[in-house]
Amino acid sequence: MLSESIRLQLADTSVKVVELVPPAVRTSLLPGHETSEWAMPLDGFVSEVMVLLESQPDAKEILPACRGLGGRPAPAGPLLT
Repeated sequence: MLSESIRLQLADTSVKVVELVPPAVRTSLLPGHETSEWAMPLDGFVSEVMVLLESQPDAKEILPACRGLGGRPAPAGPLLT
């Protein structure tokens, strides 16, 4: 909802607002995530987000594929709206 409000406020400017909804990502930001098997590797997350942004430049929302145990992709894959 926040991104929608900001998008509306900036509609008449050159600023584009894209909401990124990340899955759990292997970083040291939260305890246990850096070594978690269920969290998505950081380099894989960044690569996937860049591909999604480049392939769908008009997307308002980016939802990278959720990962299950062992980093396997979720059946539905990534979603763009």
